[in-house]
Amino acid sequence: MSTKTTFKRIALVAVAALTLGSFSAVSATAAPSASYKTMYDTTNGYQVVGGQATLTVLVDTSTVTSVVVSGVGSVVSATAVASAGIYVAPTVSGTPTTGSFQVTGSTATGKADVVLTSAVAGTQTITMTPYSTVNGTAGTAVTKTITWVASTTIAPSVTNSTSFLGATTVAASADVAVTADKAAAQVANVAVTVKDANTNALFGQTLTATISGPGLIKWNQSSATQVGSLRAESLVLSSSQNTAYLGVSADGTAGVATITITAGTTVLSTETVTFTGAATAYAVTPMYANLLVGANGTDASSTAYGYAVKVTDANGNAVVNGTTVYATSATTTVATITASQTTTSGYAYFAVTGVAAGTSVITFGNSATSATVSATTTAKVTSIVASTVTLAFDKTEYTAGEKMVLTLTAKNADGEGVADAASYTAFLGTASANVALQGTLLATAPAFIGGVATYTLYAPLAAGPVVVTVKTGTSANLATAAQGLTLIASATVLSDGVAQAAADAAAEATDAANAATDAANAAAEAADAATAAAQDAADAVAALSVAVTEMVSALKKQITALTNLVIKIQKKVKA
Repeated sequence: MSTKTTFKRIALVAVAALTLGSFSAVSATAAPSASYKTMYDTTNGYQVVGGQATLTVLVDTSTVTSVVVSGVGSVVSATAVASAGIYVAPTVSGTPTTGSFQVTGSTATGKADVVLTSAVAGTQTITMTPYSTVNGTAGTAVTKTITWVASTTIAPSVTNSTSFLGATTVAASADVAVTADKAAAQVANVAVTVKDANTNALFGQTLTATISGPGLIKWNQSSATQVGSLRAESLVLSSSQNTAYLGVSADGTAGVATITITAGTTVLSTETVTFTGAATAYAVTPMYANLLVGANGTDASSTAYGYAVKVTDANGNAVVNGTTVYATSATTTVATITASQTTTSGYAYFAVTGVAAGTSVITFGNSATSATVSATTTAKVTSIVASTVTLAFDKTEYTAGEKMVLTLTAKNADGEGVADAASYTAFLGTASANVALQGTLLATAPAFIGGVATYTLYAPLAAGPVVVTVKTGTSANLATAAQGLTLIASATVLSDGVAQAAADAAAEATDAANAATDAANAAAEAADAATAAAQDAADAVAALSVAVTEMVSALKKQITALTNLVIKIQKKVKA
């Protein structure tokens, strides 16, 4: 007789007894619930072969829940649990280790922990069917599965695992760029955390690291402090550990090191560390084309400097932070500059002070007095007061929708562009245009670079003239004669670009046809002239022929007369 049949009969007997005793029977067959507890993956129900997995079962009041375990594995135990009055310990009957037992709820929801195990990989299914203790009615069966996997089949997830490069011995939670001296000891570490596709910690994995290029590495399972000493190394994580730290150190060679980190056969990440040597090259970038009298930029500012000096080693890599760069001005009556600054991410930033209009050569080097590496630039200091202001488009004709560049040029009394760093508030009034233009018209406080401010507009779609008008303001940055002037920039938008192109092509074709006609006419005239010349030649030949005939005839007559004369003479001589 099956266990299910036995419990059905027990329930029916109970129902009969209740009925005979004139008690009303109430069905109580609410489905049990179960949740994963104490296993490798408590969200998806995964556990490693050879371990144990706990399943917590909640049963309703007045029910007998039949629990049947099938598939791989077996039941270690099933234990009733009471929880501070929230759950009442149910009755667990039967023999759990056989894979079939019962959990009977009492006057409150009951809770039981079922411990399972498996020596082989596969799926273990737990089927829970409730029966009413009142009338034996079966409720809705509930199933849970536990997937048993060999530890080697749980693959690390590249997406969920992390690998963070940190500076020196600081365990990082995000990658940072590391540039270090080629002779330094530990310069960085990589904090590695191994997880699976379900974001669970993956323990006991084999981590392997290799480094190409310069540098040395060394694993440490518990500390970010670890001086590198190897080119390749593996580490087997403990059964309760899924994190480790890889120390990175210099080996005396400059260049970029690439570190590859693998868990098992899965490449988790690659990290790079730059080992740099001494400075061999400087490159100078000015913030301003024209400097004003006064402060231009701020020292050590990467966004508002006077000059940015990029410092690189023989491989073109940025030097280490804190490298000193020295600066001098050849003509301090024109401009002065901060004596020295140190690098951040390969750059040193300098402010420069304009003293008077003119130019001065600024030299940057690795020494204040005897630099072996240096670069120069010319500082040009100009007045901030504009004497002349002009406005113009970059072209006189545009096609519909074409980009238009509107240029405002301001020059001081020396004919130089006004200084860049000044604030030109109230320099212009409000600009207007005769047609709608896409883009931004002139700002009342233009930003000049070398005395030029540019604005990007787009031509209207309709053909016709475009006129932009603006007045100069009353700013102190404008000479008196340059205040209140009306500036006008004009251009013409041609007809639709396609139609214009077709018209141009038609005009070119007409020109070509006219040229061909002219050539044909010239050829015909040449042919007529040749025909006339040929006729004249033929007439001349005919006339010559007549003349020759007449001459030959006259000659024949002369010969005949001469012959007759000779005959007469002969006759007289014979006589």
